[in-house]
Amino acid sequence: MTKNKKLASVIAAAMLGLAVTAPALRAETLAGGTTVTVNATVGSINTLTTRTKLISDDSNSAVDGALTFTNIPRSPAAWSTLPNEAIQISVDDNSPSWRLRTYTNNTFNPPVPSTTVWGFAYGGMIGKIPGSKAAMAWLNNSTALTPSGPGTGDPSTGTVNGWTYFKDNHDVNDPGTATNESFAAADFDGYTNIAFGSLSETRIVRPQPFFGGSEKLAALATPWYMFVEADFSSARPDVYDTKLILELLNN
Repeated sequence: MTKNKKLASVIAAAMLGLAVTAPALRAETLAGGTTVTVNATVGSINTLTTRTKLISDDSNSAVDGALTFTNIPRSPAAWSTLPNEAIQISVDDNSPSWRLRTYTNNTFNPPVPSTTVWGFAYGGMIGKIPGSKAAMAWLNNSTALTPSGPGTGDPSTGTVNGWTYFKDNHDVNDPGTATNESFAAADFDGYTNIAFGSLSETRIVRPQPFFGGSEKLAALATPWYMFVEADFSSARPDVYDTKLILELLNN
């Protein structure tokens, strides 16, 4: 037998002897103890930040929080007019699920508009003359502004050009159509959403063919641009305005 084999045999025998002769564990009695409470609080973050920027050079507009249409030509082409500004938006929200919705909130007198006078949909601006309105649409873009802004387009073909009709919170169902166009129905279906996210991502809504319907931003609070356009092609001479609403909602 070699030296190494002899040594291995000796070690194995020693270990066997220990295993045989080792005493059994004795029964233990709890002599005392204590409990330490561990806790933590994760604060809620739900910040919506907006700033109006001049489309011409991406600088801050002189009056923040306002979009202004100027130099509107007589009988412009449908869906061909941009305001001077776009809205830069950033969302920082750590809730499990959130969404950012937009709509217009027009002021009617009386508060419930007559469908005979105003029709069934009011997403956009209204004038001082009963029945005067100019429809509006929105488009998201994750890149910096360019002097020309985005190309305008008819939101009825939004899956081609990326534009989506605004809803107004007074919109009601048109009984002459097969779908329910009311604000409540549109909001329930997510039509009013311009962005959504979670603890791990922020996505902006971009109808086909852009990014398959939504685009994931580089970071949770990465800013993006929301553009607005209006259709003045059939608008009568009047003064038009509206309140454009952006609301961050947590689920």
